[in-house]
Amino acid sequence: MKKKICSLLLLGSSLFGCSPFYMEAQNDALMHRESGLYVHREVELRVNAARLTTPPDTVAPGAVSILDASHFTPISVSSAWFDPSKSERRGEFLVWHETIHLPKYAVKGRMSLGATVCWEKEGAVTVKDALEMFPFPRPDITQIDHWTPWVEAGSRREGTFAWHSEVNRHDAENPNRPEYPFQMRFRLVLSQRVYP
Repeated sequence: MKKKICSLLLLGSSLFGCSPFYMEAQNDALMHRESGLYVHREVELRVNAARLTTPPDTVAPGAVSILDASHFTPISVSSAWFDPSKSERRGEFLVWHETIHLPKYAVKGRMSLGATVCWEKEGAVTVKDALEMFPFPRPDITQIDHWTPWVEAGSRREGTFAWHSEVNRHDAENPNRPEYPFQMRFRLVLSQRVYP
């Protein structure tokens, strides 16, 4: 009976009826009820290094490749916290790392990570690979200090303005899988600070 009541509460107006989490309204940040600590999402994004050295046919000779990653919610897009210039080499992969606090959209499972490679050269048109989208599930107690498996994108969009199509919820495109697709994994970590 208690389990059924909890399920109803979670589906109703209170997102945290029986949850181990709650929202701190002042900072729009998720808290862990038992410890009183902030909940952050630690994310690793990786791709075969060849992705950054294999330009599309439309890229100008001598163009430089760089990671371009963004956070998406139903109403906005913002730059991810990855530092494009700071990747770690792990075998054939380049790995980037970020840690973010969890706002209300993340709590509702309505936040995604988008990643692409941007090819730039002064005086030439900037070219972007397909935008690869990674939706995040709602936070769960089992995610604390446990990495998820590496996964590929749930969907993809093409073009320089793929981010605009994603924010405005245009019809899915799902172009062909890249030869060297991005992969993502994450875990939740607890912290005394609201921001990592």
